[in-house]
Amino acid sequence: MKAIYKNLFFCLALILGVTACDNNVDLPPTGAPDGAETLAAGKYVGEWTRVNLSTEKVEVNSGSLTFTVDFEEHNNNVLVMKAECADMPLGVNGDTSVCNVARLSSGEFVYWNMVQSNPFGMIFNGRISPEGVATMKYTKIIREGRRETEYSYSFEGTKE
Repeated sequence: MKAIYKNLFFCLALILGVTACDNNVDLPPTGAPDGAETLAAGKYVGEWTRVNLSTEKVEVNSGSLTFTVDFEEHNNNVLVMKAECADMPLGVNGDTSVCNVARLSSGEFVYWNMVQSNPFGMIFNGRISPEGVATMKYTKIIREGRRETEYSYSFEGTKE
């Protein structure tokens, strides 16, 4: 019986010794922020495409996306985006919105806003290639009188 208690005490001491180790080891820093927001900032000029999803009518017009950095109002990895197209309504509620931006290991930037109540009034996302080509896609339901029409919008443009 003494041997059982002795082994039980030894196992308990071993378990307490293993679990008492400090697991709060600090990870080494991965480096300074890469400044994705400043690298992606600029004006991208190209074409907006709008497709009526019920009639499949396609409209194409020239326009732009402009990304600016505002460190006084926003944190790192946040851009202020302005979408412009003079000849076609883009279905956005406001002319500017903020978006998150990150740089992938491939050198490509991705930007997004997953909050439906942002100033644009819809969820959107896009990419900026290492060559300076920006793309964006979103879907928006436009109400005209009593009629609702769903449109698919896309943009592709190059940095000036």
